[in-house]
Amino acid sequence: MENISPADFLGTAFYGCDKSLPEMDSIYAARTLKTRSVEAELYETKWFDYRFLHPVMATYWFNHCYIMAYRQFFVRTRYDYKMAEVKMPLKDALDPFANKHTTSIVRARQQADRHGIPYDFFCNSIMRIAEEQCWERHPLPAQLYSDDIGEAMGEDWKKHQSAAMRDPVDPRYHASQFCGNEHQLAYIDYQLTRYGHDSYPHQVAIGQRIIDGRLPESIVRDRLGGDYVYRALEYANTLFPSNACNNQSSLTYNCELQQENSL
Repeated sequence: MENISPADFLGTAFYGCDKSLPEMDSIYAARTLKTRSVEAELYETKWFDYRFLHPVMATYWFNHCYIMAYRQFFVRTRYDYKMAEVKMPLKDALDPFANKHTTSIVRARQQADRHGIPYDFFCNSIMRIAEEQCWERHPLPAQLYSDDIGEAMGEDWKKHQSAAMRDPVDPRYHASQFCGNEHQLAYIDYQLTRYGHDSYPHQVAIGQRIIDGRLPESIVRDRLGGDYVYRALEYANTLFPSNACNNQSSLTYNCELQQENSL
């Protein structure tokens, strides 16, 4: 599978995004065994975009999201857009492994991973809670990783996903890149759990996700059946006629299926 720079799919360069694997391994080895021991299990729960990232790289990205969320908080509470562009939430905030808050930042990132929450959503949600409750200052990293915070953010994330499902931006999750990787399979399961039902809206969603390259058609056919895939694509094409040219394989499959059933 192709190795992709996180800055390419996360949308921006950030401090630490150019670290080499040996550098990250060295930083990781300096953490306590207690901190490191939970990382393996977090790969089964963390948001999909972070499952191909080294824990150190994920922490750099979390720290970037924390800084950006703080700057938005500053704008909303101080109304100073110009200062917000350079404002930092902590001393030496740019490098999360070079300030006194390192352990708290790592544990906060792990709390987001435990509940499968994208870091930008996690940090922005906490900043908004602080704003709504009129906190005197912004939340510090040590206030981000309690179990209560994790549960609250997890519920907010579920509500957000039920209203408008967010998908990973890492191109390795595109159907054209499917190679049976465990993270790709987990993303497929995630989608089918949400949409793999018999109702018309769900079938439209499955059809559109096949067309958009979110779901490999062969996997959906194996899981839900050829008839289901044909209906899903037919419904999606009815709503979005421009899709029709992308689905010749399914139409051909359905004709073959009908011929077999008639024998």
